[in-house]
Amino acid sequence: MTSTDDIAQAITDAMRLDADRMSRRRAFLEFGDDDTACLRDLGQRLAASGDDFVGDFYTHLLGFEETARIVADPAFLQRLRTNLNRYFQQMMSGPYDAAYVGERRHLGAIHHAKGLKPEWVLGAYCWILTWTVQRLAALYTDQPDRALRAATALVKVVFLDLNLTHETYVEADRRALADARCYADQIIASIPDGLLVLTDDLRVQISNRAFHHWFGLEAADIRGRALSDLFPVVGLPELARNALHRGLTLDAGRLRLSIAGGQPVPVRITVAPVLVDPLPGGVQHLLMVFQDLSDEERANAAERRFREVVENATDGVLLSDQDGKITYVNPAGQALFGYGPGDMVDMDLRELIPVPLESGGPVRRLDGRRRDGSIVPLECTTSSCRIDDQIVHTAMLRDVTDRLRVQRALQRSERSFRELIEQSPEAITVHRDGRFVYVNPTVVQMLGYDSHRDLVGQPVSAIVHPDDRAVVAARIQQMMLSGLPAPPREERFVRKDGSVVLVEVIGLVLEYHGQPSFVAIGRDLTERQALRTRMMEMDRMIAVGTLAAGVGHEINNPLTYVDANIHVALERIVDLQALTDGAVDVASVSRQLRVGLAELQQVLGDASHGSERIRVVVEDLRNLSQDQDDDRVPVPIQEILSTAIKMARHEVRHRARLVTDFDTLPMVVGNASRLGQVFLNLLVNAAQSIPVGHADRHQVSVRARQVGDQVAIEISDSGAGIDPKDLSKLFDPFFTTKPIGQGTGLGLAICRQIVDDHGGRIQAESTLGQGSLFRVLLPVAPALQEQAGAVAAPAAPASAASPALAKEAHRGHILIVDDEPMIARLAKRILGAQHRIETLESAQEALDRIQSGTRYDLVLCDLMMPSMTGMELYQRVLEYDPTMARRMVFMTGGAFTPQARSFLAEHGRPQVDKPFDPSALRALVAGILSKG
Repeated sequence: MTSTDDIAQAITDAMRLDADRMSRRRAFLEFGDDDTACLRDLGQRLAASGDDFVGDFYTHLLGFEETARIVADPAFLQRLRTNLNRYFQQMMSGPYDAAYVGERRHLGAIHHAKGLKPEWVLGAYCWILTWTVQRLAALYTDQPDRALRAATALVKVVFLDLNLTHETYVEADRRALADARCYADQIIASIPDGLLVLTDDLRVQISNRAFHHWFGLEAADIRGRALSDLFPVVGLPELARNALHRGLTLDAGRLRLSIAGGQPVPVRITVAPVLVDPLPGGVQHLLMVFQDLSDEERANAAERRFREVVENATDGVLLSDQDGKITYVNPAGQALFGYGPGDMVDMDLRELIPVPLESGGPVRRLDGRRRDGSIVPLECTTSSCRIDDQIVHTAMLRDVTDRLRVQRALQRSERSFRELIEQSPEAITVHRDGRFVYVNPTVVQMLGYDSHRDLVGQPVSAIVHPDDRAVVAARIQQMMLSGLPAPPREERFVRKDGSVVLVEVIGLVLEYHGQPSFVAIGRDLTERQALRTRMMEMDRMIAVGTLAAGVGHEINNPLTYVDANIHVALERIVDLQALTDGAVDVASVSRQLRVGLAELQQVLGDASHGSERIRVVVEDLRNLSQDQDDDRVPVPIQEILSTAIKMARHEVRHRARLVTDFDTLPMVVGNASRLGQVFLNLLVNAAQSIPVGHADRHQVSVRARQVGDQVAIEISDSGAGIDPKDLSKLFDPFFTTKPIGQGTGLGLAICRQIVDDHGGRIQAESTLGQGSLFRVLLPVAPALQEQAGAVAAPAAPASAASPALAKEAHRGHILIVDDEPMIARLAKRILGAQHRIETLESAQEALDRIQSGTRYDLVLCDLMMPSMTGMELYQRVLEYDPTMARRMVFMTGGAFTPQARSFLAEHGRPQVDKPFDPSALRALVAGILSKG
């Protein structure tokens, strides 16, 4: 809201008085420096006399009738008194410049805004002049000429101020008149009806916005045009002149008008004379109001369409009056109750349905009575309205016989289905918007809660293991986008007591209580996992037991000369001790001691070599038989193969020659113990397919190579082969081709389970009488595929790190991100000679750097970091700049979480393990940068 001060300031600003005009006014009043000096002297004399001029003047003003009207505003009165005091001081002291003029006008504008009339201002100035002149004689008793000059100066200032105040009031009135006209123009413009104001010769003078909109014209297009030219309608000009001359308001009726070939507009026109000049004989204009009837026409058309719709509706529509007498029934209503056209009019509605229609309401179920007395189930909606001062009740009726039959069947089905879900041994949950809306008793029992109420309404993430939450959220998002089920997947849930349960879960998108929801069906794998673990351990121990004789042989050979050499060493020590007993020939004893000690050193060295062989055998056996968990980490497949071959060598040596063909292989993500169990089992099976003896005629081969993004390990034999009819059952649990007592039938089944768990495949080929081949395919660790290619390249590792190659390699701008500063510094030392390196300890700092526009040829980033992980950094960079995301390589110490394994498998980014070999790291970076 605009304040009084704002209005006053606006008026003052609009009345700027330049110095020249002010000078002319002062010259006109002959107001000079002597007048200024006289007034200053007068002001000093008045102040010295002790008169309370402002107080007396304030009391005098309160006696004005105009002042009394604003006495209720004490704040303004206090302000008025303050202004009067300042005004008197300025009037008596000058200078009478532009600032003085501006303040006088500002004060006048405030008085005007408060409603003080000009006579109030004139009276105030008159009192000031009268009061001051009366005191001049007393103030200038010895200087009558000085008193006359002071009175003259005072008169000039008062008239100067009166002139300024008068101008201010005139400007304020002008602004008020302009505001009023603007307000009137806005009102006219906002009237929804079209308006024309015509002069007495029927030419357009004013038109409003609604008129322009209807007829597609601008004000300039019609101003000054004749009515007959604008609307060539017979009789319209005559009607307008008649209204103008007779001073009457006339109705031109309903017309369809168009201008300039536009679409006709249905309107009703009313004309009325308007007296512009209220003085006798003043000018009259004519006001024409155009009321748009388009809505009325549309309403009539809608009524016709509505009647057509009602007549053809499949639901029954009944109208009744306030007494319950039927006034209308559509054909569907007649058929619903079995009556013909016109038979139901004037019937009492209660003969058909038992519910009165006095008030509207929601849909109701009720029974209607047909003409033949039978009952029909209905769904009824009622409403009431007033038409032509009469109350009309409406009933919408629908036959729900078929629906009720289906609903009853559906309810029976739902009860059966719900009972099935409630009794299901599978854990079933329904969630929507990330929260559970239903859980069956199996879920409650599996997670250790007391009731389903403990879970319903809780977030789904509350029961999901923290490491699995990202994967579960991604599965839900994928189902939401695709609408397809999520395949089975093992997930970890957290029980109420904090323990973890492994569950195999499938996801579905279904409607639950009419809303899209997600259904998760889970199976507790605790017992299955325990059984599978026991079976694997049993199979491993069976394999170890099978190799016991060979292991014993491998241990007994070195153990024999360890034990024998120890005995020989003890005997030699006894002999050397005997040399010193009673010896007299020192030179001879010394010579014999040197010989004995040398022999003793050789004997103990042989014993140490034998103990080392035993240690290696025991270590291999421990690696195979130890109970490891199922964590998947990057493992060297060639080392696992080598360990299995050493363990199976004795089993093979008496049956066949063992041939190997593999060198440097890429890493695979897996469990070394489990994979070792697979290869040992296949090697033992290959050996046992060959009879003992004639080892020179038979062969067991182990061949491994990289094929694309997989490692293929083939174990073949030249044994008896497998009957084709048994080949398809080879991996079935408890199926074996070995004689009773020599096999459990679990080995190959467990091998397939382990390989499947690693994301691989196992295949078998065999020709009866010629031998068999088992092929294991394992995926290369995704983040290490590029590194593997670099390691396996023909160039020697030394040359990969040589200064010559470093000079030839592409020099890149590399960012190293690791929360361990020493790791970052180490990587910088390794790569700094060939590349420009930056190091950061925070993923957030790296993100800020990239988003600020810094470009890097490669980002070497730690996978697991606090605050923001390397995985989160990759996702953020992927959203901001996909090209930069494809330049990221991850470093890891090997401590993978399920989330990290899933991330690397999904995105397939290169990976380098800590501790990293400098040559391999340089080769990996050079290989990536060379690809651009």
